[in-house]
Amino acid sequence: MTVLLCANKRIELPFLLIIFAVNFGESITTNWLIFRTCYATLGYNISECTLLGTKYSGINSIAKLEELVEPHASVILMAKQLIGGFGTPIVCFFLGPWSDKYGRKPVILLTTAGMVLQYLIFAIVCEIHSLSPWFILLTIIPLFFSGGLMAHLAGVFCYINDITSPKDRGIRIALVYAVTTLGSLLASLSSSHVLRLLSYFEMFLTVSCCLILGWLMILLSIEESVTNPETGDKYSNIFKLSLVQETVKYTFKRRDNYGRLMILIMSLILVIYVLADNANSITFLYVRQTFHWSLETYAMYSSINTITTALGSVAGIYFLHKLLKINESFLIMIGFISVLSSSILNGLANKSWHIYLACAINCLYGTVSPMTRSFISKLVSVDEYGRVFSFLAVCESCISPLGSPLFTFVYNKTLSTSPGTYSLVAAGVSFLGLMFSILIISIQELLRLKSP
Repeated sequence: MTVLLCANKRIELPFLLIIFAVNFGESITTNWLIFRTCYATLGYNISECTLLGTKYSGINSIAKLEELVEPHASVILMAKQLIGGFGTPIVCFFLGPWSDKYGRKPVILLTTAGMVLQYLIFAIVCEIHSLSPWFILLTIIPLFFSGGLMAHLAGVFCYINDITSPKDRGIRIALVYAVTTLGSLLASLSSSHVLRLLSYFEMFLTVSCCLILGWLMILLSIEESVTNPETGDKYSNIFKLSLVQETVKYTFKRRDNYGRLMILIMSLILVIYVLADNANSITFLYVRQTFHWSLETYAMYSSINTITTALGSVAGIYFLHKLLKINESFLIMIGFISVLSSSILNGLANKSWHIYLACAINCLYGTVSPMTRSFISKLVSVDEYGRVFSFLAVCESCISPLGSPLFTFVYNKTLSTSPGTYSLVAAGVSFLGLMFSILIISIQELLRLKSP
């Protein structure tokens, strides 16, 4: 298999649209779930349920109603996240090696089509007002055959690896992460305003239309990055068990110069990165309890944090990696030092400005994941990208649903004595990542000393 390098293959624009649509859909899904649970499961008046999650939530009676409804809705949401979080990554085992043979574009189109069907089912369930909110689990079905957003990301990263040279790969992957951040931010800022203008049914249709537009942009304007892909028995082979065996085989195969060891260590670094990042799910509870922040104050902080991380990762990789030629392993180490310092300050903070200072210190944490993927891509051949990156996607998907419950448990146990403890635990997790990054640097130095 050969790969075509072409710098003008811009997948970022349709990817931005898809990320925006998915995050927009997720933000309104929770609101819809609370609304439907309120009247369909608990039997409250629809007019009262409509006020949940709006500016009227501050009214005492509505606030009490929200307290009654949220525990029931959270059970359904957790079931959806757990089933999707552990079920859909399995598809990555198949799609990764399949894309090495048959191309990246079909995988990206397939995963996008699955998300289109997901939100069309959302719209149908939403329009049938008598249905139980548990029917939301039907929306997971298309993802079991397409892999969902995680498989889509794996396909995009493989595509970026295909079309970039090793020296430009890190900054291009960082741009993908920046696009992800921008899409999430735009969705977060717009969803509450759109919620006041459109019905849930109209919003889910809007999400579906955005995804369809993204699908069409990929179909019509993005070229296949794998040249001369195989075509025989293309779709009949997509779920062959031998593809899973290939993923495991190529990820764990013996490689020269400690290649296998470094791939596995880098996989652990990615897992640690995702786990530590889950501490952010507790931040709002922490600042509301400790510093009495309002939702508006936190929303402003969250936007600043998102922008700082995105700009820090792109600028950091551009100046430190591309211009100053600092290699990936050192940047990963710097990224973990950044988040370690930030997490400690966040956990020990006793003034609001400490939280903002921690946000600024954390600016280089976003370099960890792009640099890890760039590093791994240089250890494997081009026809192994799909296999190895699908393994990484599975690792990230499986650890992500476990992170929030872990930090929630720590926060609840220490709330009355030291509510910032959860952030210190995140610092401990980040310290493990720092140690692994130093181990990678040591291996590289050992190889350098051994080389003639």
